[in-house]
Amino acid sequence: MRKNHERKAYTKYDYICIHTKIGVVAGISALVSMSLALLLGTLVAVTKSGRLDMSSLVTLIAFVFFLPMIAKNVKQYRNLQRKLREKGPDDIEDNPDFQMILPTQKQLWLFVVLLAVLAAVLLALCFLMLYLMAAYYETIFLIMFILCGTLLLPVVAVMVTYIRLLQIAGQL
Repeated sequence: MRKNHERKAYTKYDYICIHTKIGVVAGISALVSMSLALLLGTLVAVTKSGRLDMSSLVTLIAFVFFLPMIAKNVKQYRNLQRKLREKGPDDIEDNPDFQMILPTQKQLWLFVVLLAVLAAVLLALCFLMLYLMAAYYETIFLIMFILCGTLLLPVVAVMVTYIRLLQIAGQL
C-alpha cells in the first residue's frame, strides 16, 4: 500500500539559500580543482626531471597564490551559512546582501543547457588530453587532463543543482 507524501512547498527563502550556497560552493570547488591540478603538475614535472625547473616553479608559485583565495572563499561560505542560520525567511528577503534577481524556469533551463555544453566540451578536452598524453607523454597534457577533469565536477554539480531548482522555480 502506497502512502501519499506531501511535497514540500518551497519558499523564496529556500530558493535564495540554495542559489547562493551553490554559487559559493562551485567557486570553491573550481579553485580547489585548479590548485590541485597545479600541485600535481608540479609534482609530476619534478618527478620526471628530477629537479625544479622553470615551469615547475611557475606552477608551484601559482598553487601558492591560490591558497589564500581558497581560504577567503571558505570563510565567505561560513559567513553566509551563519547569516542564513541567524536570519529567518522574512529577514532574508529584506536583507540587501540577499537581494538578487532569482532566475526563472526558462533561465534555469538555459543555464542547464549551457552547463551541459560546457561539461561536454570539458569531457571532450579530457579525452583529447588523454590521447595526447598517451601519444607524446608530455607533462603539460597530464596537467591539462587533470585540470579539465577536475573542473568538470563543479560544472556537473551546478547543473544538477539547477535541475533541482527547476522544481522550486515552478512553485514560486
